[in-house]
Amino acid sequence: MSFEVLTLDERAQEWDELLAAMPARQQDVYFGSAYQLLWQRNGDGRAMGAAFTHGATMVLYPFLLRPLSEVAWLGEEWADFSDIQTPYGYGGPLVHRQSGDEHGVRLFRRELGQWCRDNGVLSEFVRFHPLLDTHLGLEKDLAIRRANTTVWCRTDGTVGERLANLSSSTRRGVRKARKEALTVEVETSPESYREFARLYRATMARRDAIPYYLFDDRYFDDFRELLGPAQSLLAVRHEGTMVAAALFMRSPGFLHYHLGGSDPEYLSLRPNNLLFFEAMTWGCSRGHVALHLGGGYKAGDELFRFKSGFSPLRASFYVGSAVHDAEAYERAAAARARAGKVADPAYFPAYRAPLPPA
Repeated sequence: MSFEVLTLDERAQEWDELLAAMPARQQDVYFGSAYQLLWQRNGDGRAMGAAFTHGATMVLYPFLLRPLSEVAWLGEEWADFSDIQTPYGYGGPLVHRQSGDEHGVRLFRRELGQWCRDNGVLSEFVRFHPLLDTHLGLEKDLAIRRANTTVWCRTDGTVGERLANLSSSTRRGVRKARKEALTVEVETSPESYREFARLYRATMARRDAIPYYLFDDRYFDDFRELLGPAQSLLAVRHEGTMVAAALFMRSPGFLHYHLGGSDPEYLSLRPNNLLFFEAMTWGCSRGHVALHLGGGYKAGDELFRFKSGFSPLRASFYVGSAVHDAEAYERAAAARARAGKVADPAYFPAYRAPLPPA
């Protein structure tokens, strides 16, 4: 048996070689060092990866290590403590094992728990991968709940088959966009990414997104640099103007929608309908079997309904949490309670619950 936690900014190649030894379906972009380091550069924590082997069982679990001293109401007296979480998007432990081998996963959780206690890690929050079901087998070790529903589309088959899977309104939107002579292309220039960044931030501002999601130009530069051929920008143009666009991430099996934006002045031309339909066709041409569109901001909202028009296929998005040092967790939560009103009593970890707007 072996267990080790790697710092991915120092041992990225070693981590990616371990990932490459997993079955192809599990070599997903969300688990590579590049995606973890993207969020480290964004200031979300230090990119780490736990690697475990026991007999025929192998577990890879990337996460971000976040110091508690960065939390305003905790401060430097908590400099020896931290917590862990998976980055924005999807993750969790990747497990490759022989059928029925539950013992190896339990041993992994035991080793991870001991590492957390030895290194002052108070808590753990996991966003599980909906298409890989990375939550399975962990119900005894984490509090797991279903958080949302996501939409995914088959990208194999013919163009006609993909059109037939669209809802009637989505199909009409694709036809309208084509009639309006909108074009979709993969764009690679730095100028296109800058143009997309402006379009994305304007879209998030219209949706009253919190400042965290208004990523600056450096984020998009890092995305392009770190993910390299595992990412692509697809843009819709009307008479030369970018009117909608999206970033996608590529894995051996799956194509993942990451971020998108559109110009409200052109929405009547249905650019987003064309964008995602052409993304399916483009993904098929590159060997992807599925496009994962994700879910809405909340169950059944307008965004989810829009995505639902592209496919009847659904996946469940789960999150999980664990406390590794109950006494320290309670002290930190008490410090948060003294700092001001807690708007969401279910927020995890409790000591990071945001203060209400001033």
